[in-house]
Amino acid sequence: MPRSKYPSVESFLNQAFAGKMQYGPIVAADGGRTHEYRLSSKGGGIQLNGDDTGTVVIILRPFSQKEFGDAFIKAMQDDRFWKGLTNQ
Repeated sequence: MPRSKYPSVESFLNQAFAGKMQYGPIVAADGGRTHEYRLSSKGGGIQLNGDDTGTVVIILRPFSQKEFGDAFIKAMQDDRFWKGLTNQ
Protein backbone atom coordinates (compact mmCIF):
# COMPACT_ATOMS: atom_id res chain seq x y z
CA MET A 1 0.00 0.00 0.00
CA PRO A 2 1.15 3.59 -0.35
CA ARG A 3 3.00 5.16 2.58
CA SER A 4 0.06 7.52 3.07
CA LYS A 5 -2.08 4.57 4.26
CA TYR A 6 0.08 3.85 7.34
CA PRO A 7 -1.77 6.21 9.74
CA SER A 8 -5.22 4.80 8.87
CA VAL A 9 -4.05 1.17 9.11
CA GLU A 10 -2.29 1.93 12.43
CA SER A 11 -5.44 3.61 13.77
CA PHE A 12 -7.58 0.62 12.76
CA LEU A 13 -5.19 -1.88 14.39
CA ASN A 14 -4.89 0.25 17.55
CA GLN A 15 -8.68 0.21 17.91
CA ALA A 16 -8.92 -3.52 17.15
CA PHE A 17 -6.18 -4.38 19.68
CA ALA A 18 -7.06 -1.85 22.37
CA GLY A 19 -5.82 -3.08 25.74
CA LYS A 20 -3.91 -6.00 24.26
CA MET A 21 -0.15 -6.46 24.12
CA GLN A 22 1.50 -4.27 21.52
CA TYR A 23 5.06 -3.33 20.64
CA GLY A 24 5.90 0.04 19.20
CA PRO A 25 5.64 2.00 17.22
CA ILE A 26 9.40 2.18 16.85
CA VAL A 27 10.57 5.04 14.63
CA ALA A 28 13.83 4.49 12.72
CA ALA A 29 16.33 7.24 11.90
CA ASP A 30 15.03 7.32 8.31
CA GLY A 31 11.45 7.89 9.52
CA GLY A 32 10.31 4.31 8.95
CA ARG A 33 7.94 2.89 11.56
CA THR A 34 7.31 -0.61 12.91
CA HIS A 35 4.37 -1.55 15.13
CA GLU A 36 3.49 -5.09 16.25
CA TYR A 37 0.30 -6.53 17.68
CA ARG A 38 0.24 -9.92 19.42
CA LEU A 39 -2.60 -12.29 18.51
CA SER A 40 -2.18 -14.75 21.39
CA SER A 41 0.12 -15.65 24.26
CA LYS A 42 1.33 -18.64 22.21
CA GLY A 43 2.62 -16.42 19.42
CA GLY A 44 1.44 -15.04 16.16
CA GLY A 45 0.76 -11.44 15.46
CA ILE A 46 0.44 -8.62 13.00
CA GLN A 47 3.40 -6.46 12.06
CA LEU A 48 2.83 -3.07 10.49
CA ASN A 49 5.77 -1.43 8.68
CA GLY A 50 5.87 1.93 6.99
CA ASP A 51 8.74 3.61 5.17
CA ASP A 52 9.51 5.45 1.93
CA THR A 53 8.56 2.39 -0.12
CA GLY A 54 5.08 2.06 1.36
CA THR A 55 2.95 0.44 4.05
CA VAL A 56 3.20 -3.31 4.65
CA VAL A 57 1.05 -5.52 6.89
CA ILE A 58 2.54 -8.93 7.74
CA ILE A 59 0.58 -11.71 9.45
CA LEU A 60 2.82 -13.87 11.67
CA ARG A 61 1.53 -17.26 12.69
CA PRO A 62 2.84 -19.21 15.67
CA PHE A 63 5.15 -22.16 15.01
CA SER A 64 4.56 -25.56 16.53
CA GLN A 65 7.46 -26.87 18.63
CA LYS A 66 8.45 -29.17 15.75
CA GLU A 67 8.37 -26.34 13.19
CA PHE A 68 10.45 -24.12 15.48
CA GLY A 69 12.97 -26.90 16.12
CA ASP A 70 13.28 -27.71 12.42
CA ALA A 71 13.74 -24.03 11.50
CA PHE A 72 16.30 -23.53 14.27
CA ILE A 73 18.37 -26.52 13.14
CA LYS A 74 18.19 -25.34 9.53
CA ALA A 75 19.29 -21.83 10.53
CA MET A 76 22.23 -23.15 12.52
CA GLN A 77 23.41 -25.09 9.47
CA ASP A 78 23.40 -21.93 7.33
CA ASP A 79 26.59 -19.85 7.27
CA ARG A 80 24.51 -16.65 7.03
CA PHE A 81 23.15 -17.35 10.55
CA TRP A 82 26.64 -17.35 12.06
CA LYS A 83 27.86 -14.40 9.98
CA GLY A 84 24.85 -12.39 11.17
CA LEU A 85 25.75 -13.10 14.80
CA THR A 86 29.37 -12.05 14.40
CA ASN A 87 28.75 -8.89 12.33
CA GLN A 88 27.02 -6.95 15.10
